[in-house]
Amino acid sequence: AVNVGSTASLNASAGSIDLGASTDLADTHMTALSGLTAGQNTNGAVSAALLYARLDNTANVGIADGEAAGGQHAVLQAGQGIAVSSTSTQENSQTAGINDLAKNLQPESFATFAAESAGDSSAGNTPALAGAANINILNNTANVAVGNQAVLDAREKGLSLKTNVGQNSVVLNGKPNADTAAVHAAGGAAGVAEHSTIGTITVGSGARLTGSDWTEHDDKGTTEISDDTDTPRYGVELTADNQNITT
Repeated sequence: AVNVGSTASLNASAGSIDLGASTDLADTHMTALSGLTAGQNTNGAVSAALLYARLDNTANVGIADGEAAGGQHAVLQAGQGIAVSSTSTQENSQTAGINDLAKNLQPESFATFAAESAGDSSAGNTPALAGAANINILNNTANVAVGNQAVLDAREKGLSLKTNVGQNSVVLNGKPNADTAAVHAAGGAAGVAEHSTIGTITVGSGARLTGSDWTEHDDKGTTEISDDTDTPRYGVELTADNQNITT
């Protein structure tokens, strides 16, 4: 988290101000596996797996509230622009080719959240049961908050407030395997996935955001000037990007 106090003064008269908070859960894997082998005439064989996971991933940038007009308040001034950003992401690099992975690898190798149960019982066992439950809650949140009466002045260039929130998860409810050699066999799998991505930009009462329209130049690094691009930009831009993918 990045916090700017209510009486703070940040001045970059010939430069820029960049405030950013970023948090990332990269290649997180949580797995519950259960396996049971029971000999002949065992009086019941039960195999069960339960995975419960809750992850809260939050990034915050805050500029504190100031007093009413004439009182003290935070001031950020920069001659070459102000950028305030907050990023909260969760990634799984194994999502490409997921179908091939599922056929050839164990779930813990690629799934973000996985639960699998297997029971191997010989003839004569009564009953044989295998069950798996996969419950996962994932909250990705990014916030940018400009407090009451705060002043952000980007002068000759742009002022940008931006949140970027994304998650890309693989959830696998494994195939329950109860050996049918038993007199009675049953298997089941249940999965509950609640994955949220929330990005919020808040500008408080009396806050002043000032910037000038400008042109962003992208130098492609080639000898051909025609390869470069110029993009018109607004003096004040508020952008909230959100992506939520669960496979």
